[in-house]
Amino acid sequence: MNNLGFDGKMKVLPGCAFCINGPEFDKDSNERTIIETPNFRVFPTLGQITEGYLLIVPKEHYASVGSLPKEMFPEINEIKKEVGKRIKKAYDKNPTFFEHGGIGQTIYHAHVHALPFPDNVDLFDNYHKDFPFFERINSLDNLADIWNTRGNYLFYEINGNMFAFYTPVKPMYARIAVANALGVPERANWRTMDRKIDEEMIQRTLEKLSK
Repeated sequence: MNNLGFDGKMKVLPGCAFCINGPEFDKDSNERTIIETPNFRVFPTLGQITEGYLLIVPKEHYASVGSLPKEMFPEINEIKKEVGKRIKKAYDKNPTFFEHGGIGQTIYHAHVHALPFPDNVDLFDNYHKDFPFFERINSLDNLADIWNTRGNYLFYEINGNMFAFYTPVKPMYARIAVANALGVPERANWRTMDRKIDEEMIQRTLEKLSK
């Protein structure tokens, strides 16, 4: 499968910083790419809540992982496994993954967050308190069915346990929950993150997670 639109070009949304061929594409994020496949990039994101914080992002425009064509799921699942292995090796911690599936996004382009996280911290109770309706899932592939039947979702994974929560959420909800759990609430909002600290953590992340 390729990701070309009907005009022979990659699909982009004007003004989107993550659309790789778009006029507003964030070229700095491209220079930080540590994994690239035909349809995806992985890079350390601005707003490093903790060192080792990465985004998994499709090159062309999709609203959520659940909206990806089914042919792309084997690719993103393999990338996710590789990201998990690198984080575990570099930080001796399993990663947590999350995605605002069409809700609570500040950039309206699919992106899965991944970061090293303490094994003894589980945010399920926090999410369940705020969002009592949820479904346990087995892989990212399940998000396609959820997207097509329910629409928006909040995806969360910890220690191999995956969940999709159903409710509107405020922007950056999961970032706020993670930052609070790690004791760094001031890093929840990537727009107001201390840029000097951010740049230092991004550099260390690149050094540890690039091959």
